[in-house]
Amino acid sequence: SIYDIVSTEMTISHTEKVEDIGMNTIAERIKFAMNVRNVKQVEMVQRTGITKGAFSSYLSGNYNPKKDKLELIADAKAVYGISV
Repeated sequence: SIYDIVSTEMTISHTEKVEDIGMNTIAERIKFAMNVRNVKQVEMVQRTGITKGAFSSYLSGNYNPKKDKLELIADAKAVYGISV
């Protein structure tokens, strides 16, 4: 869900938390979630309808997605079976 992306309590495994592996930014969390299932940026852009430029800005950490965009990203991740 959207809260999995932004939550500081998001659990990676039974023993590790996001903070423990150095994922403190939304960009790092989105990239990690995409890497878990080998989902490419172009797939996320197609699935979410977010422009390539905007999504690239999110991944680079230049901008944080607003709530509506986070919801689109979270929904797309669910379609790909990404659960972090």
